[in-house]
Amino acid sequence: MKIDWNEAPEWAIGWAENPYGETSWVGEHGYSYVMGGAFREFGMDRTFSRDHFNSFEPRPTTWTGEGQPPVGTVCEIETISKTWVKVIVVAETGYRIYCEEFDSVEPGEYSPIKKYARFRPIRTPEQIAAEERLASAYAMCNIAPSLCNGDAVALYDAGYRKQVKP
Repeated sequence: MKIDWNEAPEWAIGWAENPYGETSWVGEHGYSYVMGGAFREFGMDRTFSRDHFNSFEPRPTTWTGEGQPPVGTVCEIETISKTWVKVIVVAETGYRIYCEEFDSVEPGEYSPIKKYARFRPIRTPEQIAAEERLASAYAMCNIAPSLCNGDAVALYDAGYRKQVKP
């Protein structure tokens, strides 16, 4: 079953199913049935505990870019040619992470990556625009070496661009 985590209450740390097939959002101190019902405290009737659930799916955490990406994370990895490729982490062993290109033509072909490879979270459109802004400003410094980086950024922000000759 695919769990829609957008529907989960803020307090939920996971999703679970009990032996009767009833599904619940599970919190640190209680649970609530998905099909309605009130929030109940764990241990209210001493016969119930979290161990009584048949299955438990923890709430996914967002990878911040610190450390290695967990399995299931969609991120970018730096290639040998210093470009970034969108991948999904599919497995991890002691010293390797196995990734699949996100838009792979041949699904199921995994590449083993050494753990010291550089990974980063998927960039937002704002981050991409800021990176392009700086790259363009630094390119101005290559054309006019007397121009300092701060001045180049100011010129770029003012709308100055290299014009292509017709």
